[in-house]
Amino acid sequence: MGLEEYQDLQGTGFQGGAAQEAKPPEEELFHSVYISGKTRTNHINIVEKIEQFQIRGVEYNLEEINMIITHTKDILVKEQQEQGKTVTKCFSYKNTNPWQGTTTLPNGEPRICPLTSPDRLSNDFCKDCRAQIIVAGVYCDKSGMPVLTEEKKPIFIFIRGKGMKYNNVSNYLGEMYKKDLPALFSKEEDPAKESQRINFEKTNVNHKRFVTKIGMGKADSNFGLKDVFELTSGVQLADEAVINILKVAKATADKFKEKMDWSKATSTTPSYSPEQPQVDQSNAIPELNTQQEQTQPDPQAQPDPQAQPAPGGQYNFDDIKF
Repeated sequence: MGLEEYQDLQGTGFQGGAAQEAKPPEEELFHSVYISGKTRTNHINIVEKIEQFQIRGVEYNLEEINMIITHTKDILVKEQQEQGKTVTKCFSYKNTNPWQGTTTLPNGEPRICPLTSPDRLSNDFCKDCRAQIIVAGVYCDKSGMPVLTEEKKPIFIFIRGKGMKYNNVSNYLGEMYKKDLPALFSKEEDPAKESQRINFEKTNVNHKRFVTKIGMGKADSNFGLKDVFELTSGVQLADEAVINILKVAKATADKFKEKMDWSKATSTTPSYSPEQPQVDQSNAIPELNTQQEQTQPDPQAQPDPQAQPAPGGQYNFDDIKF
């Protein structure tokens, strides 16, 4: 019997091995940072203590964490509780214009995301959707020197500004945007190009020029006090370190998107988030709008003007294959 007469069945059989199992957290490139909501024993039998920072797959039970930011991303997520689990019903990575969610309208057309919280609240389907912010970077010490693995490679970490944790993350990025810093790139004689340069540096570079300290704070909610991230800027990095970080951000951009664009993965909350589901009762979380942020930076969060630039540029990222 010849195979040729059955060629029309090509592609209709089971493709064994097509589904990929989730990587162990130790093998991930980007490691989630979270605050333990309760004391528990994790996947490698380490007891994660309540109200301590955990870097999944890296280190556990920390009082604070330092990083140099490489990527930030504002996303939209509609989540619901089903049988005790948080299930993602719709997601937008905001990589289209206009923004589109992963669900479609009844007629099959793409679902266009409302631009603001009030617009989403007035839409029956979108009213449970919330803005979140992902901030990723290189794990480092207070001086900006990367913390390395046993193989002498840098460690990439990220936090998720979600629910009660959103505002502090948004405000910190807004403060970074507003900083007037010496130009990293050559100034342009053409006014239009100079305006573009200034906006690029404020949007994409300012937050990379400082060590960012991640501490822990409390925020009041309808269900009592909640643990939140408190972000403050530390020492300013040397210019050569910032250029290094920009190169790293460019080299890892696709890996960041692969990890954080959930529309390319699964419909449920990714396995990297071990936090217990929290019901977000806030009706309107402000959007991240760094260009129009009006609040004044906390003077205590500003770096010491006498501090010397950190030596982060001493680490050579050029030989790292991401």
